[in-house]
Amino acid sequence: MVDGVNLIVQEQTRDRYARTTFATIGEKSIVTPSYFTLIQDAYELDLLMDLESQCHPSRLGGIIVRIFDAKKALERIQMQVPRDIFGRIREDKYSLFMKKHALLVDPSLEYLYYEVKMGRFILDPQTPKDIVDYINALEQEKTKQENKRKYNQAKEKLHQEFWKNIAKDNRKEVEFIKGTLERQWRFGVDVTVPPVPLITSRDMLSVAIEINDKSRELSRIGKKPCATYFLLKNSLVRDHILLEDIKEYITGNSSQNLTIFKFKYLDLTRPKLITERENYGRVMLDLSYFSQVFPNRACMILENYYQSFISPVAGFDLVSTSFTAQDGGEISFSEHPSYGQYLDPKLLVHRNFDEMVDVYVNSHRRLPCSCIPCKSITVKDLRDMSPNDWNILRRKHTVALMDRWMGYIAQAVEKKNIELIADRLANSKISILKDSLPKI
Repeated sequence: MVDGVNLIVQEQTRDRYARTTFATIGEKSIVTPSYFTLIQDAYELDLLMDLESQCHPSRLGGIIVRIFDAKKALERIQMQVPRDIFGRIREDKYSLFMKKHALLVDPSLEYLYYEVKMGRFILDPQTPKDIVDYINALEQEKTKQENKRKYNQAKEKLHQEFWKNIAKDNRKEVEFIKGTLERQWRFGVDVTVPPVPLITSRDMLSVAIEINDKSRELSRIGKKPCATYFLLKNSLVRDHILLEDIKEYITGNSSQNLTIFKFKYLDLTRPKLITERENYGRVMLDLSYFSQVFPNRACMILENYYQSFISPVAGFDLVSTSFTAQDGGEISFSEHPSYGQYLDPKLLVHRNFDEMVDVYVNSHRRLPCSCIPCKSITVKDLRDMSPNDWNILRRKHTVALMDRWMGYIAQAVEKKNIELIADRLANSKISILKDSLPKI
């Protein structure tokens, strides 16, 4: 990035396909493998800051916020800089937290296809008119169609037409991209993320590549580094040729240092997804080779669900999940205040609250994790905790566990024994993912 903030990646240690790096974005530093938490609102940001004050996670690289959640999640950070009675800048806990952690705002335009959060765009007054018009057209189509199959066909067509119309009008495309990047800059992001479409076809891949190229050029205005972003429908992990096209583009693109992937709603623990696991493993291995050729470039993957336990081993330096690591669905904490599931640190799967009640009793009133939030629980029976307190605990526990897992991988790399991670996976309930790890 010329005359602006640089993203610099320096490889530290490597064990074949696995590595650790030291990355800097301006004055912020990140050691990888690293974990980013997706937050939805200011309440979740408060929980994350509380966790940091308790545990000091060394591999919490930063936070990611969806663009339609950014205002409510970051509003206190965006307030006027506080000053003391002498006019000197006074740092509060929010500014201190953001001094150390990177911020990314995800345009989250997959929700122009997946409707579960589409309404958030309408509620956001900063949403571009093109998107509002598209959503209104989709709503009109929904009222016209007689059945779900016909509506889905109409939606697919409208989605393709929306992005093709953006791409074929250069002026409209530039305004669309520039407007999205400017919103991110106003939130104080460290790296801008291009407003790419959900890739559902080869045509959408072409649009995504074009938007990535133009986003890098326009990002010079904000003097911020710009990532390359590929947002894919989960079924496309089966399309080996399309994935090869993406990898070829990345290899030939030497103008930036961060590539971001998101396979929306992908869950590779499902036994029947044999081809998907094989292809995902190829992606990891190819990106690992890529990092050997270009050690100063990093890759990141978002909403990575259980794949977060294998992705940092090869190819991906940075991984991200929701606050509960449950990325296979769209569950809102505020909408579902009942006792949520707990991520087991040994089995590496989520377990129902009733199971955890029994585990707690059978373990002499201890949870099966030694993180500080879990060790702080001293109730006689977990049912003595309110749903709110339990859900706070399991969120903090999830981040603490992911932080520890990133540390496990780094230690294995430093010991030149990355097989230690495969051994841990073999003893878990997601051992099926072990087969996606490179075999060298």
